[in-house]
Amino acid sequence: MIDKLLGRRKHLPSSTTHSETENEITERFEKANFEIQKLEIDKEHVERRIYKLCQGRGKLEEILKRIRAREEESRLKGREAQMQKSANLASSYEREIGKHDDEINGREDTLENLDREQKKWDLELERLRDVEKMAQRLAAEVQKK
Repeated sequence: MIDKLLGRRKHLPSSTTHSETENEITERFEKANFEIQKLEIDKEHVERRIYKLCQGRGKLEEILKRIRAREEESRLKGREAQMQKSANLASSYEREIGKHDDEINGREDTLENLDREQKKWDLELERLRDVEKMAQRLAAEVQKK
């Protein structure tokens, strides 16, 4: 059963002792695999959200350019009221772009944290693999004697 789990990646940070039973090690493999799969799903969700936020930010920037052009046109034609409306609208779009930037930065931080957590689980899985290999070598040596 453990051999099947070796191919999968799992993450469960804890120390491995020689006194652990095969069932306990198998449970740790399963827990690590579950956690890694869960983290991968979370990372995909965060990456999709970042992508959508970036798309939305791009659309807001396009609208902001048109508003700024309308504001400049109104200024040249001497339409103070229209120019002021455009300026107010532009500032609200700039605030919205700032909110998008803040959320994108927050999501990128979340993604980095998920990556770090996944690396911890990967290290734990590697430790479990090393323990399993050592146990197999010891079992082979015992059988030779």
